[in-house]
Amino acid sequence: MPEEQTDVSQFFSRYQSKKFKRGEVILNPCAKISQIFYLESGFVKQYLLTKDGRVKAVNIYKPGSYFPIIMALARAENRYFFEAIDDVSVNQAPVEAVLDLMRQEPKITLDLFKRFSGGMDGVLNIMQSLMYEASQKKLAAFLLMLCQRFGKRRGNYVKITIPLTHQDLASFTGMIRETISFEMKKLQEKGIVVKNNSRKAIEIKNLIGLQNIVLS
Repeated sequence: MPEEQTDVSQFFSRYQSKKFKRGEVILNPCAKISQIFYLESGFVKQYLLTKDGRVKAVNIYKPGSYFPIIMALARAENRYFFEAIDDVSVNQAPVEAVLDLMRQEPKITLDLFKRFSGGMDGVLNIMQSLMYEASQKKLAAFLLMLCQRFGKRRGNYVKITIPLTHQDLASFTGMIRETISFEMKKLQEKGIVVKNNSRKAIEIKNLIGLQNIVLS
């Protein structure tokens, strides 16, 4: 574990730990940002609701992330929901205590901006996947992004360890759940995706085949 990450985790370990079950909302929009959450375990999705009530997901946080630090720095109002994708454990520290730590420890500030840059790259990749008109290419591009950010690769096989449902995939890609189910079935028939009924992971059997769909 990098030294600066150890410093961050040690700092947050002084504060209250809280657990959330899958589907529980950790932070609501418009709620005053008084705490920064450090993600010890599990995954969290960030999303907003459109005017017609649809869920529009924009980012995924993995263990070692802390949020919503950027909005806290900007003193901006939170417009997003932060929801547990699976069982989650977080430590929460007061905003001012975190900001004081950043002032005292420049290497932690540097770590923050490295993570912010990585997160923005993920958001841009999601936006790029939405540019494709064909639903299969759009889904393939999003799955490829998940492989790059969260996948465990062995040769041409990749296991994406985030327990995303078809509804989750729909909220990130802007498609409906039925379309996701249809396109996932086609990817399974092509031998690119392994059918997994446990919902604990998405398994990509043929990474090159997935890349070829995006590039075609």
